[in-house]
Amino acid sequence: MSQKLGFVLAGSLFAGMLFIACSSGETVTGNPGTGNTTGSGNTTGTGNTTGSGNTTGTGNTTGTGNTTGTGNTTGTGNTTGTGNTTGTGNTTGTGNTTGTGNSTGTGNSTGTGNTTGCTPMAPSAALITDFTGTMMGSGGTLFTFGGSNPQGGGTYTYGSPVPTIALTTAPALHATLTAPSPSANQYVGFGLYFNSCVDASAYNGVQFTIAGTVTGCTVQFSANYSENAATTDPKGTCTGSSCYSSQYMLASIPATASPVMVMFSQQTGGMPVAAVDKGKLVGVQWQFTVPMGMACMADVTISNVSFF
Repeated sequence: MSQKLGFVLAGSLFAGMLFIACSSGETVTGNPGTGNTTGSGNTTGTGNTTGSGNTTGTGNTTGTGNTTGTGNTTGTGNTTGTGNTTGTGNTTGTGNTTGTGNSTGTGNSTGTGNTTGCTPMAPSAALITDFTGTMMGSGGTLFTFGGSNPQGGGTYTYGSPVPTIALTTAPALHATLTAPSPSANQYVGFGLYFNSCVDASAYNGVQFTIAGTVTGCTVQFSANYSENAATTDPKGTCTGSSCYSSQYMLASIPATASPVMVMFSQQTGGMPVAAVDKGKLVGVQWQFTVPMGMACMADVTISNVSFF
């Protein structure tokens, strides 16, 4: 701006000098002021468009032109960050409600549901055992039956004196008991435990064929379930001092083999859960209740045990 102002002033002076030269007469025509076109020739000022010409500043649109900054939409374009919705899309974390759905954790509900002490499995058939193919067992299991089916398993006895059990050629399970008169009620018996916790929700009860004689005591049948089974059974969850399944008393024992059907709803008096949980069965049993002051003699045969 100052260069332009100087140029205007110089131009004015030059114009003034030229005016004076014309007014003064020819004496001043050869005045070196006019010849001093070095002033005008000093268009170096103007010619110094290097200032303006220094559009290198503006021309340095490399700044703006450096849209590489903006053009570096690689930043934005790097929607790989966002596009990496694998993070979010990896709702496997959340979706892994296996934890929750587990409850396989929570919905697993396997973890939580397994607080019942058993993972219920539907029986492969209505038949529990007809004692065909029964094998000798070991330890407290005298016989095994049913192979690896959920409702397959083994035999057991309990109480004192312990009933004696054996297999007949029929085949059938034969149980005998001779119990002297006790000073308090005695509860002894035998039964069949299942390999797995059995979900018998599709059935109404258990039927079996029985024959024999019983004097001085009574016989009760039970379909046993997880909630009332002591934790000595891996499938049981009862930790209290009173753990026993509900029962159904058999009115009489027929002398010749006859079928008996006991509905789950007919069983009563279990502890701590009164009614049968047919979705979590762990076995079936027959109990002899020997009253105080009474001697008991029992001889019974059981066969064809199944759900109905």
